[in-house]
Amino acid sequence: MKKISLSLLFSFMMVFMFVAAASAATTITNTQPDEANNGNLVDTAPDHNVELDPGTVEPTAENANKTGSGADTGAPATGEKAEVIKNVDGHKTHGEYQNNTNSCASCHQTHTSKGKQLLFADTTYQTCAACHDGTLGFYNVFETGENASLDGAGTFGGSHANNMSIHQSNDAVLVKAAPGGNKNGTGTWAASFNCASCHAPHGSYSDRLLHYNPNGMATTPINMQNGVNIGGNQIQGLVPSVTKPAANTYGLVIEDGTHEIEPGVFGKKIFLYKGNTKLTTPMLYGYSSHGTPHFTHLAYTHPTHGTGRIEYGNADVHFNNEGGYFEAETVKGNEILTGSTSLVGQVSLAYTVDMDLQVVQDIDGLKIYKNNQSAYWTEKTLNNTGTTKDFVGQGVKMSEYCASCHVDYLAKSSTGTGIKSGTFEKSFRHTTNSASYSCVRCHFAHGTDAEIMMDAEGNTVADLTATGGKYEGDKTAALTYMTDTNPSSALKKFTNMTVCWACHNSSKATTIKNTNRPENHPNGMPLTDVDFGGSTKTIQR
Repeated sequence: MKKISLSLLFSFMMVFMFVAAASAATTITNTQPDEANNGNLVDTAPDHNVELDPGTVEPTAENANKTGSGADTGAPATGEKAEVIKNVDGHKTHGEYQNNTNSCASCHQTHTSKGKQLLFADTTYQTCAACHDGTLGFYNVFETGENASLDGAGTFGGSHANNMSIHQSNDAVLVKAAPGGNKNGTGTWAASFNCASCHAPHGSYSDRLLHYNPNGMATTPINMQNGVNIGGNQIQGLVPSVTKPAANTYGLVIEDGTHEIEPGVFGKKIFLYKGNTKLTTPMLYGYSSHGTPHFTHLAYTHPTHGTGRIEYGNADVHFNNEGGYFEAETVKGNEILTGSTSLVGQVSLAYTVDMDLQVVQDIDGLKIYKNNQSAYWTEKTLNNTGTTKDFVGQGVKMSEYCASCHVDYLAKSSTGTGIKSGTFEKSFRHTTNSASYSCVRCHFAHGTDAEIMMDAEGNTVADLTATGGKYEGDKTAALTYMTDTNPSSALKKFTNMTVCWACHNSSKATTIKNTNRPENHPNGMPLTDVDFGGSTKTIQR
Protein backbone atom coordinates (compact mmCIF):
# COMPACT_ATOMS: atom_id res chain seq x y z
CA MET A 1 0.00 0.00 0.00
CA LYS A 2 1.35 3.45 -0.87
CA LYS A 3 1.63 6.12 1.75
CA ILE A 4 0.72 9.78 1.52
CA SER A 5 3.74 12.08 1.74
CA LEU A 6 1.90 15.21 2.97
CA SER A 7 2.21 15.86 6.68
CA LEU A 8 -1.47 16.78 6.78
CA LEU A 9 -2.31 13.13 6.32
CA PHE A 10 0.40 11.94 8.67
CA SER A 11 -0.38 13.80 11.85
CA PHE A 12 0.84 10.83 13.82
CA MET A 13 4.24 10.55 12.05
CA MET A 14 7.29 9.54 14.12
CA VAL A 15 9.29 12.19 16.02
CA PHE A 16 13.06 11.99 15.67
CA MET A 17 15.64 13.22 18.18
CA PHE A 18 18.23 15.73 16.97
CA VAL A 19 21.95 16.19 17.71
CA ALA A 20 24.56 18.28 15.97
CA ALA A 21 26.13 17.07 12.72
CA ALA A 22 29.15 18.37 10.88
CA SER A 23 28.44 16.86 7.45
CA ALA A 24 28.12 19.05 4.36
CA ALA A 25 24.67 20.22 3.29
CA THR A 26 22.77 17.82 1.00
CA THR A 27 19.23 18.27 -0.22
CA ILE A 28 16.71 15.99 1.47
CA THR A 29 13.81 15.02 -0.75
CA ASN A 30 11.57 13.58 1.99
CA THR A 31 11.38 16.00 4.89
CA GLN A 32 8.93 16.83 7.61
CA PRO A 33 9.04 19.42 10.42
CA ASP A 34 9.73 18.02 13.85
CA GLU A 35 7.47 20.07 16.12
CA ALA A 36 9.14 18.62 19.19
CA ASN A 37 12.45 20.14 18.11
CA ASN A 38 11.60 23.68 17.01
CA GLY A 39 10.35 22.62 13.60
CA ASN A 40 13.72 21.45 12.25
CA LEU A 41 13.55 19.11 9.28
CA VAL A 42 14.30 15.41 9.50
CA ASP A 43 14.60 12.81 6.81
CA THR A 44 11.34 10.80 6.84
CA ALA A 45 12.70 8.14 4.46
CA PRO A 46 16.29 7.54 5.65
CA ASP A 47 18.59 5.87 3.17
CA HIS A 48 22.24 4.93 3.49
CA ASN A 49 23.05 7.11 0.48
CA VAL A 50 21.37 10.25 1.83
CA GLU A 51 23.10 12.76 4.05
CA LEU A 52 21.20 15.12 6.31
CA ASP A 53 21.29 18.89 6.42
CA PRO A 54 23.64 20.54 8.93
CA GLY A 55 22.16 20.49 12.39
CA THR A 56 20.41 17.16 11.95
CA VAL A 57 21.40 13.53 12.19
CA GLU A 58 19.68 10.24 11.73
CA PRO A 59 17.29 9.18 14.51
CA THR A 60 18.43 7.17 17.47
CA ALA A 61 18.46 3.43 17.01
CA GLU A 62 16.32 2.50 20.01
CA ASN A 63 12.82 2.07 18.56
CA ALA A 64 13.24 5.34 16.70
CA ASN A 65 9.93 4.88 14.95
CA LYS A 66 8.06 4.33 18.22
CA THR A 67 6.02 1.72 16.39
CA GLY A 68 2.84 0.78 18.16
CA SER A 69 2.88 3.74 20.51
CA GLY A 70 -0.70 4.31 21.59
CA ALA A 71 -2.00 1.16 19.93
CA ASP A 72 -4.24 0.40 22.88
CA THR A 73 -6.00 3.74 22.71
CA GLY A 74 -9.07 4.56 20.69
CA ALA A 75 -12.23 2.62 19.92
CA PRO A 76 -12.57 2.15 16.13
CA ALA A 77 -16.10 0.83 16.35
CA THR A 78 -17.25 4.15 17.78
CA GLY A 79 -15.05 6.30 15.59
CA GLU A 80 -12.33 7.04 18.15
CA LYS A 81 -8.89 6.80 16.51
CA ALA A 82 -5.81 5.28 18.06
CA GLU A 83 -2.74 7.49 18.53
CA VAL A 84 -0.48 4.97 16.81
CA ILE A 85 2.75 5.47 14.90
CA LYS A 86 2.85 4.24 11.31
CA ASN A 87 5.71 3.24 9.01
CA VAL A 88 8.22 5.48 7.29
CA ASP A 89 6.81 7.58 4.47
CA GLY A 90 7.29 5.95 1.07
CA HIS A 91 7.91 2.41 2.32
CA LYS A 92 5.44 -0.29 1.33
CA THR A 93 3.47 -1.72 4.23
CA HIS A 94 1.83 -4.69 2.52
CA GLY A 95 4.30 -6.42 0.21
CA GLU A 96 6.84 -5.23 -2.35
CA TYR A 97 9.47 -5.07 0.37
CA GLN A 98 12.97 -3.84 -0.44
CA ASN A 99 16.27 -4.18 1.34
CA ASN A 100 15.84 -0.81 3.03
CA THR A 101 12.29 -1.52 4.18
CA ASN A 102 11.15 -0.24 7.51
CA SER A 103 7.66 -1.60 6.99
CA CYS A 104 7.98 -4.69 9.18
CA ALA A 105 8.06 -2.35 12.17
CA SER A 106 4.72 -0.90 11.11
CA CYS A 107 2.96 -3.97 12.51
CA HIS A 108 5.58 -6.00 14.40
CA GLN A 109 7.85 -5.48 17.37
CA THR A 110 10.71 -7.91 17.68
CA HIS A 111 11.04 -8.06 21.45
CA THR A 112 8.23 -6.07 23.01
CA SER A 113 5.08 -7.11 21.16
CA LYS A 114 1.72 -7.46 22.84
CA GLY A 115 0.08 -9.88 20.41
CA LYS A 116 0.86 -13.16 18.72
CA GLN A 117 3.01 -13.08 15.58
CA LEU A 118 4.87 -10.25 17.36
CA LEU A 119 2.08 -7.77 16.59
CA PHE A 120 2.31 -4.43 18.37
CA ALA A 121 -1.38 -4.73 19.36
CA ASP A 122 -2.93 -7.59 21.24
CA THR A 123 -5.03 -8.85 18.31
CA THR A 124 -4.97 -8.91 14.52
CA TYR A 125 -8.13 -6.81 14.46
CA GLN A 126 -6.64 -4.08 16.65
CA THR A 127 -3.46 -4.05 14.57
CA CYS A 128 -5.35 -3.59 11.30
CA ALA A 129 -7.79 -1.10 12.79
CA ALA A 130 -4.93 1.06 14.05
CA CYS A 131 -4.37 2.21 10.46
CA HIS A 132 -7.64 1.43 8.71
CA ASP A 133 -9.77 3.48 11.08
CA GLY A 134 -9.23 6.54 8.90
CA THR A 135 -5.98 7.58 10.56
CA LEU A 136 -4.20 7.42 7.22
CA GLY A 137 -6.91 9.43 5.52
CA PHE A 138 -8.00 6.73 3.11
CA TYR A 139 -9.36 3.18 3.03
CA ASN A 140 -11.24 3.76 6.26
CA VAL A 141 -13.20 0.56 6.83
CA PHE A 142 -15.26 2.28 9.54
CA GLU A 143 -16.47 5.07 7.28
CA THR A 144 -20.24 5.58 7.04
CA GLY A 145 -22.63 7.24 4.62
CA GLU A 146 -21.62 7.94 1.04
CA ASN A 147 -17.92 7.40 1.74
CA ALA A 148 -18.47 3.89 3.10
CA SER A 149 -18.83 2.35 -0.34
CA LEU A 150 -15.73 3.99 -1.80
CA ASP A 151 -14.20 0.60 -2.48
CA GLY A 152 -17.48 -1.30 -2.65
CA ALA A 153 -16.90 -3.25 0.55
CA GLY A 154 -19.35 -1.49 2.84
CA THR A 155 -18.66 -0.48 6.42
CA PHE A 156 -17.72 -1.82 9.85
CA GLY A 157 -18.75 1.49 11.38
CA GLY A 158 -22.50 1.44 11.00
CA SER A 159 -25.03 2.04 13.73
CA HIS A 160 -27.07 -0.68 15.40
CA ALA A 161 -29.89 1.84 15.54
CA ASN A 162 -29.77 1.80 11.74
CA ASN A 163 -29.74 -1.99 11.50
CA MET A 164 -26.00 -2.43 11.24
CA SER A 165 -24.94 -5.84 9.98
CA ILE A 166 -21.24 -6.69 9.74
CA HIS A 167 -18.80 -9.52 9.39
CA GLN A 168 -17.61 -10.16 12.96
CA SER A 169 -13.91 -9.84 12.13
CA ASN A 170 -12.69 -9.16 15.68
CA ASP A 171 -12.09 -12.79 16.74
CA ALA A 172 -15.54 -12.85 18.37
CA VAL A 173 -16.69 -15.86 16.33
CA LEU A 174 -15.14 -18.91 14.73
CA VAL A 175 -14.99 -19.42 10.99
CA LYS A 176 -17.41 -22.35 11.23
CA ALA A 177 -20.10 -19.96 12.50
CA ALA A 178 -20.52 -18.73 8.92
CA PRO A 179 -24.04 -19.36 7.53
CA GLY A 180 -23.76 -22.18 5.04
CA GLY A 181 -20.49 -23.26 6.60
CA ASN A 182 -19.49 -26.44 8.38
CA LYS A 183 -20.54 -26.06 12.00
CA ASN A 184 -18.85 -29.36 12.90
CA GLY A 185 -15.63 -28.53 11.10
CA THR A 186 -12.19 -28.67 12.67
CA GLY A 187 -8.81 -27.25 11.69
CA THR A 188 -9.21 -23.93 9.88
CA TRP A 189 -12.97 -24.08 10.51
CA ALA A 190 -12.26 -23.84 14.23
CA ALA A 191 -10.02 -20.76 13.87
CA SER A 192 -11.12 -17.32 15.04
CA PHE A 193 -12.46 -15.06 12.31
CA ASN A 194 -10.56 -11.79 11.88
CA CYS A 195 -9.25 -9.45 9.20
CA ALA A 196 -6.52 -11.92 8.18
CA SER A 197 -9.17 -14.55 7.46
CA CYS A 198 -10.01 -12.69 4.26
CA HIS A 199 -6.91 -10.56 3.62
CA ALA A 200 -3.21 -11.45 3.40
CA PRO A 201 -1.30 -8.57 5.05
CA HIS A 202 2.07 -9.51 3.57
CA GLY A 203 0.78 -9.54 0.00
CA SER A 204 -1.42 -11.65 -2.25
CA TYR A 205 -2.10 -12.41 -5.89
CA SER A 206 -5.40 -10.50 -5.84
CA ASP A 207 -6.46 -6.89 -5.63
CA ARG A 208 -7.30 -5.58 -2.16
CA LEU A 209 -4.96 -8.20 -0.67
CA LEU A 210 -7.65 -10.88 -0.77
CA HIS A 211 -6.20 -13.99 0.82
CA TYR A 212 -4.66 -16.61 -1.47
CA ASN A 213 -5.78 -19.44 0.83
CA PRO A 214 -9.00 -18.36 2.58
CA ASN A 215 -10.09 -20.84 5.23
CA GLY A 216 -7.42 -23.23 3.92
CA MET A 217 -9.56 -23.96 0.87
CA ALA A 218 -6.71 -23.53 -1.62
CA THR A 219 -5.00 -26.47 0.06
CA THR A 220 -8.22 -28.49 0.34
CA PRO A 221 -8.97 -31.04 -2.43
CA ILE A 222 -11.40 -30.01 -5.15
CA ASN A 223 -14.85 -31.49 -4.53
CA MET A 224 -17.14 -31.40 -7.53
CA GLN A 225 -20.85 -31.76 -6.86
CA ASN A 226 -23.24 -31.56 -9.82
CA GLY A 227 -20.79 -29.49 -11.83
CA VAL A 228 -19.95 -27.09 -8.99
CA ASN A 229 -16.71 -27.16 -7.02
CA ILE A 230 -17.74 -26.83 -3.39
CA GLY A 231 -14.43 -28.09 -2.05
CA GLY A 232 -11.17 -26.30 -2.63
CA ASN A 233 -8.35 -25.65 -5.07
CA GLN A 234 -6.05 -28.63 -4.58
CA ILE A 235 -5.77 -31.15 -7.42
CA GLN A 236 -4.34 -34.56 -6.54
CA GLY A 237 -3.11 -37.58 -8.48
CA LEU A 238 -1.85 -35.69 -11.55
CA VAL A 239 0.35 -37.80 -13.85
CA PRO A 240 2.44 -35.70 -16.29
CA SER A 241 1.88 -36.45 -19.96
CA VAL A 242 2.80 -35.01 -23.35
CA THR A 243 -0.89 -34.83 -24.26
CA LYS A 244 -3.43 -32.33 -22.99
CA PRO A 245 -6.27 -33.50 -20.70
CA ALA A 246 -9.90 -33.89 -21.67
CA ALA A 247 -12.20 -30.87 -21.56
CA ASN A 248 -12.92 -29.54 -18.05
CA THR A 249 -10.36 -31.85 -16.46
CA TYR A 250 -6.92 -31.04 -15.08
CA GLY A 251 -3.61 -32.46 -16.23
CA LEU A 252 0.13 -31.79 -16.12
CA VAL A 253 1.59 -31.43 -19.62
CA ILE A 254 5.30 -31.87 -20.36
CA GLU A 255 6.64 -29.32 -22.84
CA ASP A 256 10.08 -29.01 -24.42
CA GLY A 257 12.28 -26.53 -22.62
CA THR A 258 13.73 -23.54 -24.44
CA HIS A 259 16.77 -23.04 -22.20
CA GLU A 260 20.01 -25.00 -22.26
CA ILE A 261 20.98 -26.59 -18.97
CA GLU A 262 24.39 -27.18 -20.54
CA PRO A 263 25.55 -27.33 -24.17
CA GLY A 264 23.22 -29.65 -26.05
CA VAL A 265 21.07 -30.45 -23.00
CA PHE A 266 17.73 -28.69 -22.88
CA GLY A 267 15.43 -28.51 -19.90
CA LYS A 268 11.79 -29.46 -19.65
CA LYS A 269 8.83 -27.63 -18.22
CA ILE A 270 5.59 -29.12 -16.91
CA PHE A 271 2.52 -26.88 -17.02
CA LEU A 272 -0.91 -27.31 -15.50
CA TYR A 273 -3.74 -27.45 -18.04
CA LYS A 274 -7.49 -27.51 -17.81
CA GLY A 275 -8.57 -29.02 -21.08
CA ASN A 276 -6.70 -27.10 -23.79
CA THR A 277 -6.15 -24.07 -21.56
CA LYS A 278 -2.79 -23.53 -19.89
CA LEU A 279 -3.35 -22.21 -16.37
CA THR A 280 -1.09 -19.51 -14.98
CA THR A 281 -2.75 -19.28 -11.57
CA PRO A 282 -0.02 -19.16 -8.89
CA MET A 283 0.68 -22.42 -7.10
CA LEU A 284 1.01 -22.50 -3.32
CA TYR A 285 4.04 -24.07 -1.69
CA GLY A 286 4.92 -25.81 1.53
CA TYR A 287 8.17 -27.25 2.82
CA SER A 288 9.15 -30.80 3.75
CA SER A 289 10.52 -29.50 7.03
CA HIS A 290 7.04 -28.30 7.92
CA GLY A 291 5.57 -31.77 7.55
CA THR A 292 2.46 -32.48 5.53
CA PRO A 293 0.70 -31.31 3.50
CA HIS A 294 3.09 -30.37 0.71
CA PHE A 295 0.83 -27.94 -1.06
CA THR A 296 2.36 -28.38 -4.52
CA HIS A 297 4.88 -31.06 -5.48
CA LEU A 298 5.81 -33.88 -7.83
CA ALA A 299 6.61 -37.24 -6.26
CA TYR A 300 9.06 -39.26 -8.37
CA THR A 301 10.73 -42.66 -8.52
CA HIS A 302 13.91 -42.84 -10.62
CA PRO A 303 16.13 -45.91 -11.20
CA THR A 304 19.29 -43.92 -10.43
CA HIS A 305 18.16 -41.01 -8.29
CA GLY A 306 15.75 -42.94 -6.11
CA THR A 307 12.52 -41.46 -4.76
CA GLY A 308 11.79 -37.93 -3.70
CA ARG A 309 9.61 -34.86 -3.99
CA ILE A 310 10.02 -31.92 -6.32
CA GLU A 311 8.82 -28.92 -4.39
CA TYR A 312 9.59 -25.28 -3.76
CA GLY A 313 13.30 -24.67 -3.25
CA ASN A 314 14.64 -27.84 -4.93
CA ALA A 315 17.90 -27.26 -6.79
CA ASP A 316 17.49 -29.79 -9.60
CA VAL A 317 13.80 -29.47 -10.40
CA HIS A 318 11.57 -26.86 -8.84
CA PHE A 319 8.25 -25.23 -9.53
CA ASN A 320 7.75 -21.58 -10.26
CA ASN A 321 4.90 -20.74 -7.91
CA GLU A 322 3.89 -17.53 -9.70
CA GLY A 323 4.36 -18.82 -13.25
CA GLY A 324 2.57 -22.07 -12.51
CA TYR A 325 5.01 -24.69 -13.83
CA PHE A 326 7.68 -27.23 -12.87
CA GLU A 327 11.07 -26.74 -14.47
CA ALA A 328 14.34 -28.70 -14.80
CA GLU A 329 17.39 -26.66 -13.83
CA THR A 330 20.17 -29.29 -13.95
CA VAL A 331 21.05 -32.39 -15.92
CA LYS A 332 19.96 -34.44 -12.93
CA GLY A 333 16.69 -32.56 -12.90
CA ASN A 334 16.17 -33.23 -16.60
CA GLU A 335 16.82 -36.92 -16.00
CA ILE A 336 14.26 -36.99 -13.21
CA LEU A 337 11.59 -35.45 -15.45
CA THR A 338 12.34 -37.67 -18.43
CA GLY A 339 13.56 -40.93 -16.88
CA SER A 340 11.50 -41.51 -13.75
CA THR A 341 9.41 -44.64 -13.62
CA SER A 342 6.65 -42.62 -11.97
CA LEU A 343 5.75 -38.95 -11.58
CA VAL A 344 2.65 -38.02 -9.60
CA GLY A 345 1.76 -34.43 -8.90
CA GLN A 346 -0.33 -32.49 -6.41
CA VAL A 347 -1.09 -28.85 -7.14
CA SER A 348 -2.73 -26.27 -4.90
CA LEU A 349 -3.91 -23.20 -6.78
CA ALA A 350 -4.07 -19.83 -5.08
CA TYR A 351 -7.43 -18.11 -4.88
CA THR A 352 -7.27 -15.08 -7.18
CA VAL A 353 -9.80 -12.31 -7.81
CA ASP A 354 -9.10 -9.40 -10.15
CA MET A 355 -10.95 -6.15 -9.64
CA ASP A 356 -11.59 -3.22 -11.95
CA LEU A 357 -9.98 -0.57 -9.76
CA GLN A 358 -10.59 2.96 -11.01
CA VAL A 359 -8.88 6.11 -9.70
CA VAL A 360 -11.23 8.41 -7.81
CA GLN A 361 -8.63 10.55 -6.05
CA ASP A 362 -5.00 11.47 -6.64
CA ILE A 363 -3.30 13.07 -3.64
CA ASP A 364 0.28 14.00 -4.50
CA GLY A 365 0.75 10.84 -6.51
CA LEU A 366 -1.11 8.57 -4.11
CA LYS A 367 -3.97 7.13 -6.09
CA ILE A 368 -7.15 6.16 -4.27
CA TYR A 369 -9.09 3.48 -6.13
CA LYS A 370 -12.74 2.56 -6.22
CA ASN A 371 -13.72 -0.95 -7.16
CA ASN A 372 -16.12 -0.97 -10.11
CA GLN A 373 -18.16 -3.97 -9.03
CA SER A 374 -20.09 -4.13 -12.29
CA ALA A 375 -17.04 -5.86 -13.76
CA TYR A 376 -18.11 -8.95 -11.83
CA TRP A 377 -21.28 -9.40 -13.84
CA THR A 378 -20.74 -7.62 -17.17
CA GLU A 379 -18.68 -10.56 -18.46
CA LYS A 380 -16.71 -8.24 -20.70
CA THR A 381 -13.13 -7.12 -21.18
CA LEU A 382 -12.92 -3.75 -19.42
CA ASN A 383 -10.33 -1.03 -19.64
CA ASN A 384 -8.34 -1.02 -16.42
CA THR A 385 -6.44 2.24 -15.83
CA GLY A 386 -5.17 2.37 -19.38
CA THR A 387 -4.41 -1.32 -19.73
CA THR A 388 -6.86 -3.82 -21.19
CA LYS A 389 -7.67 -6.40 -18.57
CA ASP A 390 -9.99 -9.35 -18.87
CA PHE A 391 -12.59 -9.59 -16.11
CA VAL A 392 -14.63 -12.37 -17.67
CA GLY A 393 -15.52 -14.90 -14.98
CA GLN A 394 -14.40 -12.73 -12.08
CA GLY A 395 -17.91 -12.70 -10.63
CA VAL A 396 -17.77 -16.47 -10.29
CA LYS A 397 -14.32 -16.24 -8.73
CA MET A 398 -15.67 -13.74 -6.20
CA SER A 399 -18.49 -16.14 -5.33
CA GLU A 400 -16.01 -18.98 -4.97
CA TYR A 401 -13.96 -16.77 -2.66
CA CYS A 402 -16.99 -16.08 -0.43
CA ALA A 403 -17.86 -19.77 -0.54
CA SER A 404 -14.55 -20.69 1.08
CA CYS A 405 -16.54 -20.13 4.30
CA HIS A 406 -20.15 -20.03 3.06
CA VAL A 407 -19.75 -23.32 1.21
CA ASP A 408 -23.41 -24.29 1.08
CA TYR A 409 -24.27 -21.11 -0.77
CA LEU A 410 -22.26 -21.89 -3.93
CA ALA A 411 -24.59 -23.90 -6.11
CA LYS A 412 -26.82 -24.17 -9.14
CA SER A 413 -30.44 -23.31 -8.53
CA SER A 414 -31.91 -26.78 -8.82
CA THR A 415 -28.98 -29.13 -8.25
CA GLY A 416 -27.21 -27.45 -5.41
CA THR A 417 -25.58 -29.40 -2.60
CA GLY A 418 -23.54 -28.26 0.35
CA ILE A 419 -21.51 -29.39 3.33
CA LYS A 420 -24.20 -28.96 5.95
CA SER A 421 -22.76 -30.56 9.07
CA GLY A 422 -20.49 -32.61 6.85
CA THR A 423 -23.28 -34.29 4.87
CA PHE A 424 -24.39 -33.32 1.38
CA GLU A 425 -27.99 -32.34 0.85
CA LYS A 426 -29.84 -31.12 -2.20
CA SER A 427 -31.70 -27.87 -1.87
CA PHE A 428 -33.12 -25.23 -4.16
CA ARG A 429 -31.63 -21.77 -4.06
CA HIS A 430 -30.37 -18.88 -6.14
CA THR A 431 -27.67 -19.82 -8.62
CA THR A 432 -24.47 -18.29 -7.31
CA ASN A 433 -21.90 -19.83 -9.65
CA SER A 434 -22.67 -17.48 -12.52
CA ALA A 435 -21.66 -13.87 -13.02
CA SER A 436 -25.28 -12.77 -13.18
CA TYR A 437 -25.87 -13.75 -9.56
CA SER A 438 -22.49 -13.42 -7.83
CA CYS A 439 -22.51 -12.86 -4.07
CA VAL A 440 -21.39 -9.24 -4.28
CA ARG A 441 -24.37 -8.34 -6.42
CA CYS A 442 -26.60 -8.43 -3.34
CA HIS A 443 -24.17 -8.22 -0.41
CA PHE A 444 -21.40 -6.01 0.91
CA ALA A 445 -18.24 -7.73 2.12
CA HIS A 446 -17.58 -5.74 5.29
CA GLY A 447 -20.98 -4.61 6.47
CA THR A 448 -23.99 -2.40 5.94
CA ASP A 449 -26.58 -0.26 7.62
CA ALA A 450 -29.54 1.90 6.62
CA GLU A 451 -27.26 4.79 5.73
CA ILE A 452 -25.62 2.99 2.82
CA MET A 453 -28.42 0.65 1.70
CA MET A 454 -30.53 1.47 -1.38
CA ASP A 455 -34.28 1.40 -1.84
CA ALA A 456 -36.26 -0.03 -4.76
CA GLU A 457 -35.49 3.03 -6.84
CA GLY A 458 -31.75 2.89 -6.19
CA ASN A 459 -31.74 5.78 -3.69
CA THR A 460 -29.56 6.02 -0.60
CA VAL A 461 -30.21 8.21 2.43
CA ALA A 462 -27.95 10.80 0.84
CA ASP A 463 -30.13 10.80 -2.29
CA LEU A 464 -33.35 10.99 -0.31
CA THR A 465 -32.20 13.96 1.78
CA ALA A 466 -30.65 15.91 -1.11
CA THR A 467 -32.41 18.87 -2.73
CA GLY A 468 -35.52 17.54 -4.41
CA GLY A 469 -35.27 14.21 -2.61
CA LYS A 470 -38.18 12.43 -1.01
CA TYR A 471 -37.04 13.52 2.48
CA GLU A 472 -35.16 16.67 1.59
CA GLY A 473 -33.15 17.85 4.57
CA ASP A 474 -34.73 15.32 6.96
CA LYS A 475 -32.18 12.58 7.62
CA THR A 476 -34.15 11.11 10.53
CA ALA A 477 -37.14 10.46 8.29
CA ALA A 478 -34.91 9.06 5.55
CA LEU A 479 -33.25 6.63 7.96
CA THR A 480 -36.63 5.49 9.27
CA TYR A 481 -37.78 4.87 5.72
CA MET A 482 -34.57 2.98 4.84
CA THR A 483 -34.34 0.91 8.03
CA ASP A 484 -34.55 -2.82 7.41
CA THR A 485 -37.44 -4.41 9.33
CA ASN A 486 -35.37 -7.58 9.69
CA PRO A 487 -32.89 -6.98 12.53
CA SER A 488 -30.36 -9.19 10.71
CA SER A 489 -29.80 -7.32 7.47
CA ALA A 490 -27.26 -9.89 6.24
CA LEU A 491 -24.87 -7.34 4.71
CA LYS A 492 -27.49 -6.44 2.12
CA LYS A 493 -26.99 -3.64 -0.39
CA PHE A 494 -30.77 -3.04 -0.56
CA THR A 495 -33.09 -2.56 2.38
CA ASN A 496 -35.70 -5.17 3.31
CA MET A 497 -36.63 -7.41 0.39
CA THR A 498 -35.85 -4.65 -2.07
CA VAL A 499 -32.76 -6.77 -2.64
CA CYS A 500 -35.15 -9.08 -4.52
CA TRP A 501 -37.27 -6.35 -6.04
CA ALA A 502 -34.22 -4.65 -7.53
CA CYS A 503 -33.90 -7.46 -10.06
CA HIS A 504 -37.37 -9.02 -10.14
CA ASN A 505 -39.22 -6.15 -11.79
CA SER A 506 -39.30 -7.28 -15.40
CA SER A 507 -42.05 -8.89 -17.47
CA LYS A 508 -40.95 -12.29 -16.19
CA ALA A 509 -42.78 -11.58 -12.95
CA THR A 510 -46.17 -12.34 -14.47
CA THR A 511 -48.00 -12.81 -11.17
CA ILE A 512 -46.90 -9.62 -9.47
CA LYS A 513 -45.65 -6.26 -10.68
CA ASN A 514 -43.68 -3.45 -9.08
CA THR A 515 -46.61 -1.01 -9.29
CA ASN A 516 -44.48 1.76 -7.82
CA ARG A 517 -41.91 1.46 -10.59
CA PRO A 518 -41.16 4.87 -12.12
CA GLU A 519 -40.28 5.32 -15.77
CA ASN A 520 -36.58 5.72 -15.02
CA HIS A 521 -36.33 2.77 -12.64
CA PRO A 522 -33.24 0.67 -13.39
CA ASN A 523 -33.85 -2.90 -14.50
CA GLY A 524 -31.79 -4.69 -11.90
CA MET A 525 -28.95 -2.93 -10.11
CA PRO A 526 -28.74 0.88 -10.44
CA LEU A 527 -26.95 2.31 -13.44
CA THR A 528 -23.34 3.37 -13.61
CA ASP A 529 -20.93 4.46 -16.31
CA VAL A 530 -18.19 1.98 -17.21
CA ASP A 531 -15.22 2.49 -19.51
CA PHE A 532 -15.15 -0.29 -22.11
CA GLY A 533 -11.70 0.19 -23.61
CA GLY A 534 -12.18 3.94 -24.02
CA SER A 535 -15.87 3.81 -24.92
CA THR A 536 -18.12 4.77 -22.01
CA LYS A 537 -21.34 2.80 -21.65
CA THR A 538 -24.06 2.90 -19.02
CA ILE A 539 -24.73 -0.49 -17.47
CA GLN A 540 -26.30 -1.97 -14.36
CA ARG A 541 -24.18 -1.41 -11.26
